[in-house]
Amino acid sequence: MPKTSKCGKFICLNSDIKFLLGVNYFPRKSNIKMWSKWNMDDIRNELNVMRSLGIRAVRFFIIAEDFMDNYGNINEDTVRKLKEFLDLLREYGIIGFPTLFVGHMSGRNWRVPFLVNGDPYDEESITRFTQFVTNIVNELKNHEALGGWILTNEISLFKRPENRDRALAFLSAVTSAIKRIDPNHVVSSGDVFYGPMQEEPNVRGMVDYIGPHLYLYHDDPVLHGYLYGAHLDLASNGGSSPVLLEEFGFSTLQYPEEWQARFINEVLYTAIAHESSGAFIWCFADFINDKDPPYEWRPLELGFGIIDKFGKPKLAADVVSEFSKTMINLEELGLYNRFRRMPKTTVVIPFYAYKDYEFVSYKDYSSVLMSDILLTMVGAQVRVVYELDRERIGDGLVLMPSVPLALTSTWDYLLSSVKSGSNLYVSLLRQSFHESPTHLWDELFGVKPSSWAGSKGRVISGNVKISIKHDFGSLRAGDSLSITVGNPTYLYEVKPTDATVIATLNDDLPVVFMTRRGNGVVILSIIPFEHIITVTGKYMEVLPFYKALIDLMGSQQIAYSSLPELEVQTFYGDNEHLLFIINHSINDVVGSIKLNGKVSRVERIGGLGDVKLNDNVINVNIERKSGLALRIE
Repeated sequence: MPKTSKCGKFICLNSDIKFLLGVNYFPRKSNIKMWSKWNMDDIRNELNVMRSLGIRAVRFFIIAEDFMDNYGNINEDTVRKLKEFLDLLREYGIIGFPTLFVGHMSGRNWRVPFLVNGDPYDEESITRFTQFVTNIVNELKNHEALGGWILTNEISLFKRPENRDRALAFLSAVTSAIKRIDPNHVVSSGDVFYGPMQEEPNVRGMVDYIGPHLYLYHDDPVLHGYLYGAHLDLASNGGSSPVLLEEFGFSTLQYPEEWQARFINEVLYTAIAHESSGAFIWCFADFINDKDPPYEWRPLELGFGIIDKFGKPKLAADVVSEFSKTMINLEELGLYNRFRRMPKTTVVIPFYAYKDYEFVSYKDYSSVLMSDILLTMVGAQVRVVYELDRERIGDGLVLMPSVPLALTSTWDYLLSSVKSGSNLYVSLLRQSFHESPTHLWDELFGVKPSSWAGSKGRVISGNVKISIKHDFGSLRAGDSLSITVGNPTYLYEVKPTDATVIATLNDDLPVVFMTRRGNGVVILSIIPFEHIITVTGKYMEVLPFYKALIDLMGSQQIAYSSLPELEVQTFYGDNEHLLFIINHSINDVVGSIKLNGKVSRVERIGGLGDVKLNDNVINVNIERKSGLALRIE
């Protein structure tokens, strides 16, 4: 029996860390009617294709109407088919992750017989569902093809819980029942990423990993690519829990096959480079029955497969096959064991993004994602930590980007941390006029408010000029930055007490300050750079500031790119390192990877592109939306 377990920030398979390259699965011919139109021969043929592509894991779905009655009692005939399916998985060396509550699927909400008033969070509904889950887990817990349990498929889309507490009560009740019966396999919630059941501090101990479902869209292809890695960083909470990308993909009824394939390649390299424990593509095959619900009114759902409706591999299948070979090579070298990421920068997720406080209505953390992206672009390696998990913040550079406020206890903690040698960057977003972001203006930042009572502060919009008044990392006094502000943005007006003015707005208002507290440095910006860029997408305008920040703090990796579209992630070993280089551009890119330290040899492990070491610089020619894996000595 394969045992899956949480091993620190990874999922272990029989005590080994393996990247779980997987797919979400319904058969090509029967789609969501897999159990009612059971055909073992069709499934066997598709599993054979999966094995040939290097697929290690399959997520599949227990459809309520096929498996249970109104009280959660199981249908023995369908359970027999379920066991037959797992037997087939075992035959082909693939592990399975059954999803237990499938109310929402592919743009439709399906009938769940046992629910009381259609509410899965009702106490009686939970009791009935727990009984059903208990029966299924008892039947399958010792099967050699079982990989883990996924509690739901995006239950918040089926019915959004009234509040966070109801969602977590549901999660706690059912996952605890699973774990009592089967302590040998991992469990996740399967909910949408921005739902309460995917918030790591709130579900830690209930689930074994965080499983994002990501279908992201953006105007800028480079930012779009970076967003996947930033979400994985956010999900992990600084390595507190493993992350497995449970769903991602696009339909070839939206985009050409080539771009679907390139996107999948980009995300697979991103997932492995951000220490994800695996990635499950949505989905294995296109479907042929276009008049079945919900496909008749959701034709998009017919075309997500890496295999087309005739059973022929799409271009994405070749990408998966090649990636699986690279993945094996990396594991043989010791990826995730001998080689690990070593982030020196920490971005903090504000408390209000995942905890309920009275009269605090801020919920957005897009600035956290943008800060992660900007830092990565300028060569830093990032982890993201939730504010209330302060003990995970650690040393190095800490960033609180575009925050309207933080807890007073957090400011106290950060002041103490800076005095002990950490460095801090804070930018402020004025989302409410009846607010103060901190109680330590002077003690921490060396400034104090200067506006007249009742003032809304300084408003900026359009193009603004930031003038550098004091040397700051790679920025020199006399330099300037031009920033486009998309929406009118109000700024706090403050004046220094003992802080040094680093930059002013239009040669007038001081906007960036630096002060020393004990053994550390504090940088304060009253311009919310990260929030501004989430609106405009003009990241190139802010990169010089972020580069100066990283240069000042000495937070760069051993290897970093000369171009922002090339992401670099370093996995450090004793005498050699692994590099992942990901091209987030829609163009092939020729660029250079600069090295902080002497490198004598570069070996290409896999990926789409060429590399050459030249005078301690790695010159790369890398295909669009693709990745490279290198070993350097």
